[in-house]
Amino acid sequence: MKSPRHFAALCIVAVLPLTACSPADLFGPRANGTIMELAKQASADQFGGNNEWNELRATHADQLQEEARRLCGTNEHGDVPTSCNVTYGDTDLPASGTAEDLVTRTATAADKVPAESRDLVIAQAIDAAAAAKLPIDGFKPPIEGLEPLNAAKELVSAEYAVEFGLDIASAYADEQLHSRINDLRLLHDARVATLHHTFPTAELPAREAGYEIPDGAPTNPAEATAFVDALENNLVEHWRAAAANADSPEWRELAILLAGHAQSAASQN
Repeated sequence: MKSPRHFAALCIVAVLPLTACSPADLFGPRANGTIMELAKQASADQFGGNNEWNELRATHADQLQEEARRLCGTNEHGDVPTSCNVTYGDTDLPASGTAEDLVTRTATAADKVPAESRDLVIAQAIDAAAAAKLPIDGFKPPIEGLEPLNAAKELVSAEYAVEFGLDIASAYADEQLHSRINDLRLLHDARVATLHHTFPTAELPAREAGYEIPDGAPTNPAEATAFVDALENNLVEHWRAAAANADSPEWRELAILLAGHAQSAASQN
C-alpha cells in the first residue's frame, strides 16, 4: 500500500509546472457522486428539448452543482474546499433525456442521495412533470405497502375536500372561473381515479357530504377566484409532500407524476 507521502509526491508531479496540490486536495471532501450524476444529466438535457425544458434543466444543473458544494461544506476561511470539484471535467455528458426519464430516474436516485438533498431532487422531478404535462393514466398497479396506502387515503380525502370547495366557489364564480372550475373537476377526478386504479383492493375514502372551510367561504367573484387559487395551491403542497415522503420507488414515482399533474392544473387560469 502506498503511503500518503507517496500520494502527495505523485500529485505534485502530476500537476507541475502549474501548481502543487495540498493535502486537502487529496483528503478533503468530494462532491457527492449521485448528485453530480444528476447534475450531468440535467446539463445534457438542456440541449435536447424546447426552450422551456432547456431553461428548466439548465436551472436544475446549477441547483445540483450548488447542492454538491453545500454538502462539501466550507473550510476555516469560509471557502468550499478545492477537493470539492463540481465541474464535469473531460467526461462526455450523457445523452439528453425526457421528463419521463427524469421522473423514473429520480424515483430511484432519491434513495441514494443524502437525506437532506432528497427534497431538491424530487422537487425538480415534479417541476419537470408539471412543465411537460406528463400523463397519469399509464402507471401499472398495484402498489403494495401500508405507507403508500395511508398516504393515498389522505390524498383522496384532500382531493374530495378541494372539489367540495370548488362547488362553493361556483356559486360566486363569473363565466371565466366557471369554465376553470369545470376543467379542474375533471383533473381532480382523474387523480382520484388513478389512485383507485393503483390500489384496486383497498377501501379508499368516499366523498363526504361536507368539509370544513378554515378561512371561510367566498362572497363575490373576486373572492371566489382567490379561494380557488388557494385551494389548488394547498393541494399541490399536499402532493409535493407525499412525493418527498414516499418510502418506495414505485409510490414515489406515482406521487411525483400526480404532484406534477396537480401543479400543472393549479397554474392554469
